Amino acid sequence: MPKRSRDTGLSAAQVRSWFPEDDLLVVPRSALPDGMTDPALRSILSEVGLPETFTEAVELDADLVERVSTVAEIYAKDDDPLPDGAGSLYFLGFAGEPMLGVDGRSGAVYQVHDDFGTRPLAGSLETFLRVLGFVAERARKHRPRRDGGASVKDLQRQALEFAETTDPGLWPRNKDAWTNVLRDLASALA
Repeated sequence: MPKRSRDTGLSAAQVRSWFPEDDLLVVPRSALPDGMTDPALRSILSEVGLPETFTEAVELDADLVERVSTVAEIYAKDDDPLPDGAGSLYFLGFAGEPMLGVDGRSGAVYQVHDDFGTRPLAGSLETFLRVLGFVAERARKHRPRRDGGASVKDLQRQALEFAETTDPGLWPRNKDAWTNVLRDLASALA
């Protein structure tokens, strides 16, 4: 039986099966900031790992393996004003144009963008990975087609339904965020 993280139901083997062509980013425990206190978040980052890239739509920060930055630090590099609600988030990478941030105390994942500020995407990093894994599995089994668009729309609909059932506590507050991410993923997979 594959080794599972003690604080989450995910294993590195499960994540590798969803993203077989991606390198998994595993953050050394010594690189996890003190403010990152959620046990499941810490376990996923340091024991399970994250896919560095999922299609061209989700790009996680390869620097995580050395240093976890805050969203505020990323904005400060360009002297850009920090969107409301993003001050306490840690930087994960990007899903399309919006930035991905994670709350270190709860493990919740947020989209951050100048147009809308901060909005919830997933109640936990585990949920976020499970929805991406669902999309990856479905895409391998039923390659979306650009022509006609039926497969792309089916994949988006199925993934939205999966996100809703996987994270019912946030639904429908996170529907717009998932719709945005899944549209970008489906287009990249087609």
